[in-house]
Amino acid sequence: MYRGRDSIYSPTSSSRAHGSGRHRHGRRGHDSPPMSRRHGRPYPTEHQDSYHDYPRRSPPVYLRRSIEHDADRYGSRTSIRRSRNGRKIPRAPSFGQRPRRASSMASSRVSPRLPSTMLSPRQKSMMHGEDTSEKHMLPPYESSFSRILDDMDSDDELVAMERSRRIRRIAKYSAYAFIGILVILACALTGYFLSPRTPVVVLHAVNSPDSSSAGKFKLQGTKMQFHVELVYRVQNDNYFEMSVDDISTALFWPDTKFALGGGRLSDIRVPSRRTVEVTMPIAIRYDVKRGPPPILLGMVESCGLHDSGIGEINLEAEVQADFHTRMKQSTVQTGRQGISIKCPVRRMATLQVDDGTSGNLGDIVRTLNA
Repeated sequence: MYRGRDSIYSPTSSSRAHGSGRHRHGRRGHDSPPMSRRHGRPYPTEHQDSYHDYPRRSPPVYLRRSIEHDADRYGSRTSIRRSRNGRKIPRAPSFGQRPRRASSMASSRVSPRLPSTMLSPRQKSMMHGEDTSEKHMLPPYESSFSRILDDMDSDDELVAMERSRRIRRIAKYSAYAFIGILVILACALTGYFLSPRTPVVVLHAVNSPDSSSAGKFKLQGTKMQFHVELVYRVQNDNYFEMSVDDISTALFWPDTKFALGGGRLSDIRVPSRRTVEVTMPIAIRYDVKRGPPPILLGMVESCGLHDSGIGEINLEAEVQADFHTRMKQSTVQTGRQGISIKCPVRRMATLQVDDGTSGNLGDIVRTLNA
C-alpha cells in the first residue's frame, strides 16, 4: 500500500515491518531473496527493510513515462505495467473499469452493449435470465434445434433483405442508364434532323433547238446566236424548307476559258425532302470575226463543212448555286461537265455572212486554213 513520501523515514513505520530482514513480494507466505539497491529505491534503514513498506516512486528518467498516466485511447487509466527488469509491458485495453483487487494483473473486459434490435433471440435469452417461456423450457436437444431454426430464419431474412436491396439497386441503375440512353438518343436525333445539309444540283437533260423552228438560229452580220435549255434537278435532303437564291450556268468551249453563253435563275423554293426540276434557258453567242478561229472551225466541222456533219456540238457547263436555310447559308459550285448540243442548222458552211466582203462561213474557214 502506498503510504506517502514521508512515511519512509517515519519511526512509526517500523512497527509494520515484515519478517526478519527479508523482503516480501505480492505473494504472502513466500520469502524472496534480498532486493538489490536499484535506481529509484531508498536505502533500507534499521527500522524498515520490507519491500512493501517502500513507496513506489516514478520510473527512471529515461523511460519518459509514468506508470500511472492519464488515459489511453481505449479509456483505461493504467495500460502500462512494468516487469521485474524495468521493461514496459503494454496491458490489454479494457472497455470498463479496472478490478478493485490490486493483485489481479488482467483487466476486466466488458463487452460493449449492443442495441436490442441488433441482438438475436438467443442473445436476448442469455442476457435476461428470468425468461422462462416455453421456448427456453424445452429439453436441450429441442432447444438447440429451435435455436438452429431461429438462426436459419434470421439468415433467410438477411438473404431476402440483401436480395431486395440488390434488386432495388439494379433497378435504380437500370433506370439511370435508360434515362442516359434516352438523353443521348434525343440529342443525336435532334442533331440529325436539325443539322443543315447541302443541296444537290444535278444536270438532268439538255433541250436543243429544233432546226425547223423559226427564230432559233440567227446570223446577223458577223454574230451567230441560238438558244438551248438545260434542265437541273435540285434535291433538298433537309427536314425543312430550303430557298435557292440564285442559280447560274456558264457554257465554255472544251479545254478553253472562252465562254459562249450562260443563264441565270433566282428565288427557287424547295420543300423538305423533295426534288425540284428547274429549266434554265441559255443563249449562245459567237462573233465570227472577233471570236477565236478554232471555235469557228470546230462548229463548222461539227455542223457541216462538206456534208451534213455529225449534228452535235460538244461544250462544257459549270453551275453555281447560292442557297440558305434557317440555320445555314452557303454556296454550291460544281465542276465542269461535258454536254452535247444538236446543231441548230445543217450545212453551216453555206450560211452567208452579211458584212459584204466575207462571203459564207465556208469561205471564212478555208481562209483560216490556208
